[in-house]
Amino acid sequence: MPTFELGTWWQFGLFSSFMAAGFLLVNQHYKLRSSTLMLWRGFGVAAVFAPFMFYAGLPTDPMFYYAVVAQGIIVSIHDRLSIESTARFGAGITSRLLPVGIWITFVLWLFMKPAYRASLFDNPEKLLAVCVALFVAVIAMFFIRKDAISKEAALFLLPCVLFFGLIDIFNKTAMDAAGDAVSGAYAYGCLMSLVVGVCTVIFRRFSEHKKVAFAEAFQGRALKCGLILIIFMVTAMFAKNIAMFGTANPAYVGLLALSCPIWIAGYNRVVGHQDKTNLWAGMLFVLSAALLIAFTR
Repeated sequence: MPTFELGTWWQFGLFSSFMAAGFLLVNQHYKLRSSTLMLWRGFGVAAVFAPFMFYAGLPTDPMFYYAVVAQGIIVSIHDRLSIESTARFGAGITSRLLPVGIWITFVLWLFMKPAYRASLFDNPEKLLAVCVALFVAVIAMFFIRKDAISKEAALFLLPCVLFFGLIDIFNKTAMDAAGDAVSGAYAYGCLMSLVVGVCTVIFRRFSEHKKVAFAEAFQGRALKCGLILIIFMVTAMFAKNIAMFGTANPAYVGLLALSCPIWIAGYNRVVGHQDKTNLWAGMLFVLSAALLIAFTR
């Protein structure tokens, strides 16, 4: 079984953000029903992780399973809204608004972990550097595109911002309880995705009042989109879990996840789509990420 140096958490965090950008871009192109794609996001991703999970073994700490189930419920709502938002408002606007949630993550983790809080406040330089990095990163992402954010998009994504802050708390809690980065990443990916799939079925049946026709997910564009989505989501989740296991605060990984709009802008330029990325805002984010990495390694 492969092992990873915990000091490289930030490398896995950056790679995870790159693959997460692909996840956001998928439905910007296909514009399919979010609940249909969430079947792939749930059961499809769980099916890929399952063989590796049983090979590596399951965590024994009950806290791992509590955190996974709680996060799975939140993620099922968050990702469905995110997918729908990319179809309605575009991946750029969606990825710009979500980052505000990292402040929720950072503050909650301070309250939850007294030892971490003490170590951070005992080092004023590090505390200042981390706070500046988080603040600058959020501001940079907000201005990284020149198009206006509509009030409709902001209100639609408000629950996502709140969930964004909670998701990384549960992710870090689960990975700490797993005790091992690799086996924990496999088990987390499989079980959390399975919870997402079940929640999607329940939502579609009782909220959308539609029959859960699994055959629909295997037809034409839905099949192609779902398979592409799985590739991005499996790799993004695995890399993020490794990063979470090695980081002191889940908000640090959350900050690196803010690079999504930069990857999205790069994609748009490669394929010839009109790009409104603010170069200075992008450089400002890179500076904030470098500051965080330098003070947390």
